[in-house]
Amino acid sequence: MSKLKCVINYKSLELELQEALRADELYKLQNDTKIRAVEQNVPTYEAFRQMVLAAHLKPLQHSDIQPKMKGSWNPVVNNDNSSTTMLFDKLNKKHAKDCLKSLNNNNGTYKEEIPTTQEQFVQVWKTITTYKNKFNYLQSIRHILLDKIFRTEIPSTLLVEIINVCLQNLSDGNNVITTVDILNTLSKCNRFSLAVSFMGKDEREMCLRLFNKILINVDYKDEVLRDAIKKLGLIYEVTFE
Repeated sequence: MSKLKCVINYKSLELELQEALRADELYKLQNDTKIRAVEQNVPTYEAFRQMVLAAHLKPLQHSDIQPKMKGSWNPVVNNDNSSTTMLFDKLNKKHAKDCLKSLNNNNGTYKEEIPTTQEQFVQVWKTITTYKNKFNYLQSIRHILLDKIFRTEIPSTLLVEIINVCLQNLSDGNNVITTVDILNTLSKCNRFSLAVSFMGKDEREMCLRLFNKILINVDYKDEVLRDAIKKLGLIYEVTFE
């Protein structure tokens, strides 16, 4: 009887199993949606396609579109200590504004107010011409990407652009942790799965290159971080070899 030549990587097997279960569940959902679409006599193929792509989504509840109360990130601060909480909030905003002001020194894109909506974000985003400055812009406001900029949704085209910016800024092996933080934040946005489902073949390959590059620049001994990155990759529908 032959012996195993290498140690079994149970964590890798677990990730593969989770991916297989997830793919099987998605297949069942899409298949049921196809049957339902035929029964409903959807008028066009595009309508049929949209129903299938959105099979895994759940309708937004009233609570999903209401502003959520956020607690202080500092465990020392009591809920009743509103003045201290406001102080921390001002410090965070000042830090973001300082970052944007630094960005202005390079290409003049700084705006007096930090963007708080997707429209304001896009207006600034379009004026920034280099990958480096776009990445710096993301880095400076990443603390509000989820709760304000992309609170409603993250458009597929914008998601792809951000993935490309992150990829271009990993050329020297830096910005790994910041990139993972940005990707993790975006993965929590509403309708993120729908945005990923609209990605084409080339865009998915670019996403795979990004995650592979991240893993290359992470210490191979840091298994906890590497597993966390792979799990995040699965959310982006990345298939690791």
